[in-house]
Amino acid sequence: MIQLSDIECSARKIAMKAGGILMSYFQNKQSIWAKPTYEIVSEADYASEETIISHIKRTYPDHVIVSEESGTVPGDDKECVWIVDPLDGTMKFVLGEVYFSISIAFEYKGTIEIGVIYNPATKDFYIARRGEGSHKNGVVLRVSSNDKLTGSFVCCDWGYSASMQKKGLFYLSRLLPPTTRGVSINFSPALDLCNLAEGFITAMISNGTTPQDHSAG
Repeated sequence: MIQLSDIECSARKIAMKAGGILMSYFQNKQSIWAKPTYEIVSEADYASEETIISHIKRTYPDHVIVSEESGTVPGDDKECVWIVDPLDGTMKFVLGEVYFSISIAFEYKGTIEIGVIYNPATKDFYIARRGEGSHKNGVVLRVSSNDKLTGSFVCCDWGYSASMQKKGLFYLSRLLPPTTRGVSINFSPALDLCNLAEGFITAMISNGTTPQDHSAG
């Protein structure tokens, strides 16, 4: 029988281990490759992913893993699925900026039960359990009470294809001040969703993210 409290504890520990790996690469020179979709992937992405997958499989060998770089890692228990982005915000990471995270979600019987997002640069842990709210470092998160677009801070996030970029720029053009108070483009949907939950931003426009990008958020 699945014990969600054990899954959450494992996800936290795994995120911390992966965070240590990322920080060993952060602001150091490393190899970077371009994907066919114009995205980039770094040595740190692969090292973090290897750590996460190996630790999940060591504890839960039958579980399925869906990860950003490796795709689906099969398992006999199809009801238990880990959805992983080993480095959400690769662009910010390779530029030496601290807006990046490890994103781990656990899905049981088709429903996301647990989301864990960890920013190892700031040591911020975001955790959510279905039906139990969201927390940052143990403090309950609350969304913004602002209901007016003119007073809102908005984040935009879109995919890397030419069509997605054009559509994203169209959204951006419609949201610039004075329509909103300001728009930010971070290319890190996991942390954007955390900031939405925390009330730092009021809205988020997402176009082209994958389940690995947004499941935990």
